[in-house]
Amino acid sequence: MDEKERASFEGQLKENPGLKKQLEEVQTLIEGVETAALQGRMDNFHEALAKEEQEVKQHNGFRKYTIAASIAVLIGLASFWVLTSEQPNDRLFAKYFVPDPGLPTTMGTDANYAFYEAMVSYKRANYAVAIAQWSGLLEEKPANDTLNYFIGVAHLANSDAEKAMSYLNALSEQPNSVFADEALYYLGLAHLKAGDLEAAKAYFNKSQTERAWAIMTELSD
Repeated sequence: MDEKERASFEGQLKENPGLKKQLEEVQTLIEGVETAALQGRMDNFHEALAKEEQEVKQHNGFRKYTIAASIAVLIGLASFWVLTSEQPNDRLFAKYFVPDPGLPTTMGTDANYAFYEAMVSYKRANYAVAIAQWSGLLEEKPANDTLNYFIGVAHLANSDAEKAMSYLNALSEQPNSVFADEALYYLGLAHLKAGDLEAAKAYFNKSQTERAWAIMTELSD
């Protein structure tokens, strides 16, 4: 309505209390209808929101499960690869190879000082240093069974099976050496590491050490 009509209607409201009351009742009814409609829209909104949150939770839960399952599969494949890629010979070598504990390091005389200095390096697992120190002494005494034995074992401890064999083989010509049986055992391990199983068995059979008998038992199973 325009301004003139609005002024006339407001004047009637002032003069007629009943009309004013009817207007108030109509306004209350309209407000009630609007409130109910708004409440309905809010209920629908909250229901839709709750449904969306549930879907998100389900999606996240499935995603976490999928990630966890993928990680488990990867770990399983990695473990399988490690186990299958490692050869039986390697496992046996790792199980049975322990470097000789060495001789007591008594540096009492000048003549033996260089030898025992190298022995200290050997016991500290500084195999390359010990080999270099002993090699100088071996040039003076190439047939020395002690030097050949420990240089050979040091090479094997340093993962060089081929060089280990060259020194340990020198003891095969000295059956009376106190290192003979141990040298045969380490020769067997050197050939085992090199992948020559038959040669390894041959040396283990010649050695009279308990460790050689134990590894032969496993090789025979």
